[in-house]
Amino acid sequence: MCIRDRVGNMPTGLPPIWARKKEDVDIAGNGGLTQGFTAFIPSKELVENLKGCDPTVPSLILAVVGGEYKDHVTYESTAQLISNIFDCLRKSLSPGTRHFVAFPTFAIGKGGHKKDRLPILTSQIKAMNQNYQNNPNIVPILVTYSDTTHRLALEARSRVLGGRLYPKVFSRVKDMVFIPELQSELASDRLTFFLGAGISMSSGLPSWSALTESMAASAGIKSLVVSSSNTSDSLLELGDMVRNQLGSSFGSVLKESLGFKQESFPRPSLTHYLITSLPTKTIVTTNYDNLLEQSLRSIKKAVFTINTPPDVAKTPIGEQVNVLKIHGDINLPDQVVFSKQDYDNYFEKRPAVSTLLKGLLLNRTFLFIGYSLRDINLHIILNEVSAMLKSARRPAYAIVFDADEAEIQSWEKRGIRLLVLNGNNPTEKSISLWQCLDTLQLVHFAPQGAWLAEDSYDLMPESDSNFTTILHKLRKTILDLVSCWETTKSDEFTEFLFPWMMLSAKHGLLIKASTWEQLAEIFNKRPKIEMNQIARLTATIGALQASDGKYENQYRENIEWIEKELFSKA
Repeated sequence: MCIRDRVGNMPTGLPPIWARKKEDVDIAGNGGLTQGFTAFIPSKELVENLKGCDPTVPSLILAVVGGEYKDHVTYESTAQLISNIFDCLRKSLSPGTRHFVAFPTFAIGKGGHKKDRLPILTSQIKAMNQNYQNNPNIVPILVTYSDTTHRLALEARSRVLGGRLYPKVFSRVKDMVFIPELQSELASDRLTFFLGAGISMSSGLPSWSALTESMAASAGIKSLVVSSSNTSDSLLELGDMVRNQLGSSFGSVLKESLGFKQESFPRPSLTHYLITSLPTKTIVTTNYDNLLEQSLRSIKKAVFTINTPPDVAKTPIGEQVNVLKIHGDINLPDQVVFSKQDYDNYFEKRPAVSTLLKGLLLNRTFLFIGYSLRDINLHIILNEVSAMLKSARRPAYAIVFDADEAEIQSWEKRGIRLLVLNGNNPTEKSISLWQCLDTLQLVHFAPQGAWLAEDSYDLMPESDSNFTTILHKLRKTILDLVSCWETTKSDEFTEFLFPWMMLSAKHGLLIKASTWEQLAEIFNKRPKIEMNQIARLTATIGALQASDGKYENQYRENIEWIEKELFSKA
């Protein structure tokens, strides 16, 4: 059972099933609603749609729930509704098929349990787990709306499931010993993800060799056939031919080959959301697409893309996630690394990016995901950085499939520890990867981002009653100061309070979106220097994170506009 942050769009990678919201009378035959709920999907229409689906392909379903704005939703009615949804879907399952159901968190907003989220989350997760055990072909995924709720949900799950892993995920039982090491690095903010084409393939994008083949066909080059037997050099030489043949149309053909068209573009998969939900500040990738940026923005995280040398110099210091795209960005398609000529002396041609990558390798632990052991990109990168890894004296890790013992030993000598996952086909491999990523979240993150939440007392041991009292006083003091500021808004008071508000929100204190809006407007009226623009951006992100969805699109547009204005300057 996975837990991940809220998505702004339905994840791809599995075909989503949609249905109109139905009234209670229409869905009574499929389990019906329970106390405090007014509407939900699945409905009769959904069940009929599922019957017409390809039975060999699992479906990803979004369960939408509407509740009353009173204390009518109980632990019992939540558990019963989940059972009803499972019963509804079970009737539609063909033998051997599997459904993935994305459940929202129930009743922690206007449903009446805003100040006691942990008990209601625990009740929901317990019901989801019990129904999953009885119906293993219906896999529940809990979708949380904010970072604080996400951490509370992780705590709730640890209370229901403990620290259990997914033992069938790993091809070798001994690989499980690497998980605590990775969890420790993640909890200490030392883990950096290094992502390859396999991650984007979960959203329907091609592998690098398939992309080269597609581009070659578009260029009218039919004499070479790209296959797994091609050497790195032959593929890169084919890349040279493609770039030379296409000339000025290279960028537009690349965009079209990756599915980035004017009227449509790829969406992130569940794999993207599971990775970006983890607490990491830097992600390195050889992918050109913007799927990571899409998923980060959807879960209300600020993101800064590092692609060109000037981007390295402009990287802000803050709470954003930095995405380092060492092979280029789809927004600058003519500048991507694609051919042998592009790869030759790559790091020498990009000293700023090389220095940043070296710094990361020396100070952080890398986890490679989305590369096969025969991946050209992985071999080229490791040839360049193997010396750095050895000098760093810290291991790197890679999640792979289908590695034999000789390969495992060979990569170990290069400083890469392999976690070999099970999976005989793309669907099984995706599920194993999801479960492996989900396992990383079993480490106890919850209190770190929720100390100042109104219901944080649920996270504290009874022995910490004094600490709970101190946190309560701190919470009240900051909220009183915010209330006082709203009546004065003096420059001196703003300068004093703004850092405290940022720190408090980071640790779970709920400050109204309207307050953040007022702060953003104050900084907007000040001179357009970088410091004020960053403060305005931070305040707008605060408004987005505190919003209940009403003005969410407007906040996102404002954030994108400020980012373009701020980061477009050299």
